[in-house]
Amino acid sequence: MKYDVIIVGAGPAGSSAAYYLAAAGRKVLVLEKETFPRYKACAGGISIKALPLLDFDWQGVVEAKPRTLVFFYRSNQSFKVEWKEPMVYMVMRDRFDSLLADRAKKAGAEIKFGNPVEGVFIDPGSISVKTKTGFSYRASYVLGADGANSRVARSLNLLKNRRFGTAVAVEIQHDGGSGNHQEIRVDCGLVPKGICWQFPKTGQTSTGACTFRQGVNIYDGIDRFLTREGMEKKIILRKGHRLPADGGERKRLTAYRAMLLGDAGGLVDPLTGEGIYYALKSGFLAARAIIEKNTPDQVTALYQESIFRELFPELHAASRLTALYYRLTGVCFKLVQINPRLARALCDAMCGNHTYQKLIDTELKILKLVKEFSGNYISFKRQL
Repeated sequence: MKYDVIIVGAGPAGSSAAYYLAAAGRKVLVLEKETFPRYKACAGGISIKALPLLDFDWQGVVEAKPRTLVFFYRSNQSFKVEWKEPMVYMVMRDRFDSLLADRAKKAGAEIKFGNPVEGVFIDPGSISVKTKTGFSYRASYVLGADGANSRVARSLNLLKNRRFGTAVAVEIQHDGGSGNHQEIRVDCGLVPKGICWQFPKTGQTSTGACTFRQGVNIYDGIDRFLTREGMEKKIILRKGHRLPADGGERKRLTAYRAMLLGDAGGLVDPLTGEGIYYALKSGFLAARAIIEKNTPDQVTALYQESIFRELFPELHAASRLTALYYRLTGVCFKLVQINPRLARALCDAMCGNHTYQKLIDTELKILKLVKEFSGNYISFKRQL
């Protein structure tokens, strides 16, 4: 049987694309290696900019709506930013992803759980997917929404020159006795070129850390963070995973009749590691390209152009800020700490209330001073 589209992965990117395509009358097959619901290592933050992409009743899976963000630098210095409205919506990925998959199924998509993909193969006039369970399926298009370790990307040689960081997620049980369960807490100095975080959920707290530097002992940083927060003896689950580290770099996301979505395409905020918005958006863009265009060349070209036009400018702006922050973390932290306007502007950009580019444009003078100081400081150190 030939499908119009085969989607590998039923996370937010895959299920989003499946919904739009099935609703438009396309014959869609989704192949997912896991059986839902399943645990997914993820902070689980739905940013404000993702809300327009969730135009259905999804609030039932929201675990918390924090309005306070507290920043620390190496557990000592700190400051907080508060909002009147929720700054982000917290979910557990098992419930959220299941909701999106059910929506796609109701629209007409066929989803086969427990079907890990072995490879993707180019055929005359079509493209085929072979599963590790021994089945092969053909389609006009394949969408790779199978995460940072994408089998689709590997099969089509689209992982060349890609860079990855390391992340670890730790789920913590809480009893509701602390006052920290409705605020987000972030430490900017315990992990080199990375951050530690704490996100509130219902009955538990999702903590974790990420770094984009190779060879870093990320577990030392997260252990110190947990000890400081008094959570080292309340661990429910700990799981490490790869994190795309090249979100701000232009890259080829298409090959023949295939397109990469979300984490599989490296579409992750390089400053915060947030990927749910980019997963949802790329799923929509891929579906739109297939629906609007007629030939494989037109479809893949429109998708690649849409990514560069609608997602890349923001990812590139975030990448510029990330490079500055990691170059001189302590100075950047202190600058934000003593400048409430800059602190709110940064947090608004991180949460999706406005863009990173707007932050750069409005705070350009301050950022230039930091960059100039950073350059002079590095030059001075090299002379020692």
